[in-house]
Amino acid sequence: MFTYFHRTIVFQFFLGNVAYQEALAVTEAAVVNIMSSASGLFTLFLAAGFPSSDQDKFTLTKFLIVVFS
Repeated sequence: MFTYFHRTIVFQFFLGNVAYQEALAVTEAAVVNIMSSASGLFTLFLAAGFPSSDQDKFTLTKFLIVVFS
């Protein structure tokens, strides 16, 4: 049985895939891949800019992990 948490994750995964496919339909694949791979950096910078807890601060370790992923 799916719990509320699982349904939320599946729905977000589905929306992400739909958005990716729509972007591919409108834009070149190279541009979409660069934007998709840079999403980790966007998330890191937004979390550092709008922290919800003390653990959301920007650190070199987090930056390096995102860059190497």
